[in-house]
Amino acid sequence: MVPGHLNLSPAWYQRGHAVNSELATSASLRTPQGRDWLEAIQETNEIIAAILYVIHPELHRAGMNAMRYLRNVVGDPKVVDTWSSPFNGVSVIVNRETPDHRDFNGRGDWYDILASIGSYPDLHLDLSSLGVAVDYQPGTILPILGKILRHRVRRSAPDRVCYAWWFRDNVHRNMDSVLTRWANQTDISHAYDGSNYNHVAMK
Repeated sequence: MVPGHLNLSPAWYQRGHAVNSELATSASLRTPQGRDWLEAIQETNEIIAAILYVIHPELHRAGMNAMRYLRNVVGDPKVVDTWSSPFNGVSVIVNRETPDHRDFNGRGDWYDILASIGSYPDLHLDLSSLGVAVDYQPGTILPILGKILRHRVRRSAPDRVCYAWWFRDNVHRNMDSVLTRWANQTDISHAYDGSNYNHVAMK
């Protein structure tokens, strides 16, 4: 597989564009091939969304509220409908080393969710902020507070594909999305559904 990195979103401020510009669908998702890919990944998006609902129900609710708003402002609402996820986008990373970094486009209490697949040998996700390495075998799905925790993935033998689902703070802030609470163990153990979250103030 050819090494590469692609960011895909049904509605976001594309790189180099200010928040007063129009929200746009990633160009790759506007092609027939992109639409086919979106259909193919729909079930995966729904599984990842279900994981988020369990671990941070308010963030799931915030994301779905945002998608309902974004559906009204993008050129083709069908893309948002097919997206079927609260996340603003996903990065597809193929056979690439990921240097030590934090992700500054979200908020501190927001989860990114990583899914790593392929035929590669033993590998770890290094959480250098904590001084730990997490087993990262093919098939691993890992939620991470990417803005707070520095993390990296070392070079490995091919083939490996990482899907990284993420949120964009500038998208939520520009439509007056309120802050979510931090997820906590009590909420999870009591099957809290995020219902205390205030709805997005639609403009």
